[in-house]
Amino acid sequence: MTNNKQQTAVQEHIEWLKEQLQQCIDDGYSSSWIYAYKLAIDNAESLLKKEQEQIEKAFRIGATHELVFGGNLAEKYYNKTYGDDKQ
Repeated sequence: MTNNKQQTAVQEHIEWLKEQLQQCIDDGYSSSWIYAYKLAIDNAESLLKKEQEQIEKAFRIGATHELVFGGNLAEKYYNKTYGDDKQ
C-alpha cells in the first residue's frame, strides 16, 4: 500500500494473490490458473468487510467502556489503521 497504512492479514493475502496472478499472466499460464487466482481474489476481497467487523468488535471488547471514548472509536481506529479514510 502506498498510503503508509498497516495491512490486515486479508489485505496482505489479496496483495500476494494479485502478485501471483500477474506472475501467471507473465509466464503464460493457462486460463484455468488465471481464473482460479481471480476467483480467489474475489473471495478474499469479499471477506474484507467481515474482517473489519471482527477487528472493530475486538477493539470494543478491549476498551474498558465504549462510552468513555465516544461513539465509533473502533471504526475510526480501523479506518485510520487499515482503511482508506474515505468515511
